[in-house]
Amino acid sequence: FWSLRGGLEELIAALEAQLGATSILRGRAARRLRARREPARFELELDGGRMVEADAVILATPAAVASALTRELAPALAADLAALRAASVAVISLAYRLADAPPTPGFGFFVPRREGRTILAGTWMSTKFDHRAPPDHVLLRVFAGGAHDPQAVELPDGELLARAAADLRQLCGIDAAPVTSAVERWREGYPQYDVGHPQRIRRIESKLPPGLFLAGSPYHGVGLPDCAASGRRAAVAAVAHLATLPPPVMAGAGSLG
Repeated sequence: FWSLRGGLEELIAALEAQLGATSILRGRAARRLRARREPARFELELDGGRMVEADAVILATPAAVASALTRELAPALAADLAALRAASVAVISLAYRLADAPPTPGFGFFVPRREGRTILAGTWMSTKFDHRAPPDHVLLRVFAGGAHDPQAVELPDGELLARAAADLRQLCGIDAAPVTSAVERWREGYPQYDVGHPQRIRRIESKLPPGLFLAGSPYHGVGLPDCAASGRRAAVAAVAHLATLPPPVMAGAGSLG
């Protein structure tokens, strides 16, 4: 296993630093995508009413968000995107003193559904990545919710922590309270590749209007390398599309004669 010591945000920052003279809008939600004829093919409405015109658009969002954005532009495409399922997961991080919770062999464990427990799996983060905890502490991350128990994600933090502690007591023999803990929720953040997924994606991609492209985990793989490859393919396709467009006409330009 490997990761960046400062977190995966370092990767995004490095990519951003290489973009050069580019406008980046942070914390701005896209509300609607519409088609235009001139001067640009698309018009993207952001929260606050700001409009952005573009000759090409890459939607690197969850499928449900892409569906909402394209509902007016391409209803059939939006319907197919809406049919792509995604599960919600609660991620519970617990830090213990090493003496209270010595890691079990391996990097983690899965919990079969027939066990009837709240947590689905656990991973010893400080074993996989030794910089995640001081030498005398361990960091354990467990997961709840998923496709078969979506209600667990909506439990209050306190109840999720209590249930996780009870499960770990029985599964791993950890009786001590954690030194610190945190709960994060990823709603509809885990794409579910149902049987027939490749065929569905081919159908979706065949319905994309010229100049609109998709990238990200809902389509061709959930791993970081898969997402990077997806983004690269979309970028290459967008550049190729832009090369087919006529050069822009300068405002005020007219014919000579």
